Amino acid sequence: MGLDINPNYAPDLLHNADDGLPFADGQLDFIHSDNSLEHFRNPHFVLRECLRTLRRGGEMLLVLPNCQF
Repeated sequence: MGLDINPNYAPDLLHNADDGLPFADGQLDFIHSDNSLEHFRNPHFVLRECLRTLRRGGEMLLVLPNCQF
């Protein structure tokens, strides 16, 4: 499933992750965030949302262009 704020990318779900993720606690098995975390207003909040929505034992692949950003 693709989640994005930009409708031009034709995501499966159109949503602004800065407002929280639209998933229940522990609902997701896997999250793939590729070069997007640095674009959020509050990346710490978005990471906490990822942790909240991942099931126990779930995995997240996080790709950043610059870990110092």
